[in-house]
Amino acid sequence: NCREGYLECSHNMAPIYGLSPEEYPESSQKLIDKIGQVLDADDVKIIEKLFFPTPDAEDTFELEYRYRHPDGDMRWLWVQGILVRDEQRVPIRLIGVVTDINERKQTALLLRDSETRFRDFMDKGPCVVFIKNSSGQYEYVNQLFIYALIADHSRASVIGRHDTEVYPPAIAEKIIQRDQEIWQTGQTWQGTEHV
Repeated sequence: NCREGYLECSHNMAPIYGLSPEEYPESSQKLIDKIGQVLDADDVKIIEKLFFPTPDAEDTFELEYRYRHPDGDMRWLWVQGILVRDEQRVPIRLIGVVTDINERKQTALLLRDSETRFRDFMDKGPCVVFIKNSSGQYEYVNQLFIYALIADHSRASVIGRHDTEVYPPAIAEKIIQRDQEIWQTGQTWQGTEHV
């Protein structure tokens, strides 16, 4: 309730914050005070704006923030919902859902770290490396590919393109022919290309 600051939550809410149902605050301000002790100052301001919306606030909301769980771990939470208004469009109630997205965030961070390690490894290697999809579009090229083969391009100008958009026609035709043989036979190719 935006007017009185009353907070009504399902029994599933308290465990998300690492609290027992008895410990869960009964007002928005008490919740902000409680979680504000372990939030970044900017996140506290975001939460305050959410619980105490102004008349010009958006009718829907969605945000992510980190919260220090009582076990000491930082957890990611995702909040989404709607703002209910009275006849004069004054905010009177928030209806929303809080979801623990910590596992999803951790997985995303691990994936990003893995991709960074892969890119670093490939960029420091002694050979040209690329990945194409079945349509012949480049999905990945390492830095040596850019330097050695097509120095006037950037990585971004190659990704998603076909050989005909990257190389002169005669060279592109040879590469496409070789790629088709690889797709048909399933055999790898090893050799030297002159471009």
